Amino acid sequence: MISVPDREEMIQNLDLFFGISAQPIGVGETIKRLRELSLFTQDDLASLSGISKSHISDYESERREVTKRASMRLAPALGVHPGDILFPKNISFDNAAIRKKRNKLMEKKAYFASIS
Repeated sequence: MISVPDREEMIQNLDLFFGISAQPIGVGETIKRLRELSLFTQDDLASLSGISKSHISDYESERREVTKRASMRLAPALGVHPGDILFPKNISFDNAAIRKKRNKLMEKKAYFASIS
């Protein structure tokens, strides 16, 4: 007999397979996912955006609200529009800009690993 996955299991599988969430996510989770897809640490994102690592950590854990100004500083580093950070309902976590940035970073990491 074939077992049919329940709704929650199906949602988790979609999330893992497509890199998207079938459930709404918050602003902090959006920042974290975009950062991880870009292969950035919190330190990397802090350097690129000019926002302190502790603020980024607070945003990701939703201990601090992301302001419009902060989203305007984070967005270019993450390769998205500031509105995608503040209003994450419409964001795709597998868009071309993120894939392109991730591929470039992978090439750089491979290059530096090969010369060290």
